Amino acid sequence: MDTHEYIQSIRTSGDRFVAVLEGVDLEAPVPSCPEWVVRDLVRHQAGVHAWARTIVGQRLQKSPDRDMEQLVGGWPVDSELLWWFQAGYESLADVLEQAPEQLRCWTFLEAASPLVHWARRQAHETAIHRVDAELSAGQRPVAFDPGFASDGIDELLTAFITRPNRGPRSEHPTSFSVQCTDSGAGWTVYYDGEKAVTERYTDPDADALVRGSASDLYLWVWHRLPQEQAELVGDLAVIADWNQVQVRWS
Repeated sequence: MDTHEYIQSIRTSGDRFVAVLEGVDLEAPVPSCPEWVVRDLVRHQAGVHAWARTIVGQRLQKSPDRDMEQLVGGWPVDSELLWWFQAGYESLADVLEQAPEQLRCWTFLEAASPLVHWARRQAHETAIHRVDAELSAGQRPVAFDPGFASDGIDELLTAFITRPNRGPRSEHPTSFSVQCTDSGAGWTVYYDGEKAVTERYTDPDADALVRGSASDLYLWVWHRLPQEQAELVGDLAVIADWNQVQVRWS
């Protein structure tokens, strides 16, 4: 995928996020994030957009030393929350569109360039929280394009969980493969007890295999699809260990 496609995805997912939450009680629970209500979801997503927008727009060389409420300048009243959220993601998309290809700023994942990093990260950030919005509204999530979903799986498996101290709580080497039945993409994650290494192929000798459509597996790796709704083969304890791994920003 290219930068333009990522930016368009931010707009599309943002639009969908707003549309499904129109009229939804801000105190309604978010099933996929049990500690949140809808207000928390909107504030979180808007705060992340403001964080990314600040880094890219100001060419910052380190992450801002401010919490989300400070970054956004204070939370709006509930009646203006969705309008304010919409203005924020549209502004983020504009900032990314206007950024030069040679952009230099702080990043936290490996990518072809800082601009690609931020466009890709915010596209998938917004897409996954769009799913949270749909679930909060009692709607079935709209399936993702296989190419986009495969890219999101790739980001998580090759960039997020390969960072130091991101593996499962296991002292023993393990491995599992992820196979998309529609896009043809596949990955195998190897864990040696200290760090994870991901290769872009499926290994027939892996301890376990997770198989399904790219869209379903995208939701699965981000803990938005119950484990039993994916096709699991092999040592299920390995899969259970990896399902305990939580994604963190730093």
